[in-house]
Amino acid sequence: MLVVFVSSFVLCVAFELAEGRKIWLTEDYASACRRLDDARRRLVDAEEKASEKGDTKKNARAVSHARVAVADAERRRREMAIIARKWFTGATYSGALVVRAVYGDAAGWRLPFAVPDFARGLLGAGEDPRDINAATAFLLTTFVIRSVIGDFLDRRVRVADAYTSASRRTKELMNKTQ
Repeated sequence: MLVVFVSSFVLCVAFELAEGRKIWLTEDYASACRRLDDARRRLVDAEEKASEKGDTKKNARAVSHARVAVADAERRRREMAIIARKWFTGATYSGALVVRAVYGDAAGWRLPFAVPDFARGLLGAGEDPRDINAATAFLLTTFVIRSVIGDFLDRRVRVADAYTSASRRTKELMNKTQ
C-alpha cells in the first residue's frame, strides 16, 4: 500500500509547512511569546514592589492585574497551538475516511506479529491475523510520520511549551506570592 504511505507523508508535510507559515513563524506567535514574557516580568516586579512596600490596596491590585495579564497571555499562546492541532486532526480523520471509502476492508499492512483477538475488529484484520485495513494503516503511518517530522522540526517542543511549561511557570510564580 504505497498509496497509503505517500498520502500520509504528503498530508504531514503539507500540514507542517502550513503550520509553520500560519503559526510558528508568524509575528503573532512571536508577539504572543513576548507578551507572555512581559507579563511575567510585570508580575515579578509587582510582587517585589508589594513585598518591599507592604500589602496595600494599590500593590495588591497591581499584583492581581499582573496575574490576569499572565493568564491571558498564556491562553492566547495556547489557543494558537490548539488551532493547529484541531486542523491536523480533522484532516487526518478525513483522509482515513477517504482511504476507507476507496479501499474498503482491503489489507493495508501486514504486521510482523498477529493482531490480538480483542483488537482485530478495531484494526480491521483480514484473513491473515497479521493484516490491518488501509484506514488503520493510514492513521498509524500519519501518526508516525508526523512524530518523526515534528521531532526533526522541533514542533513537539513548541507545542508542549505552549501547553505545559507556560502554565507551570505561572503556577510557580503564583505559589511564590502565597
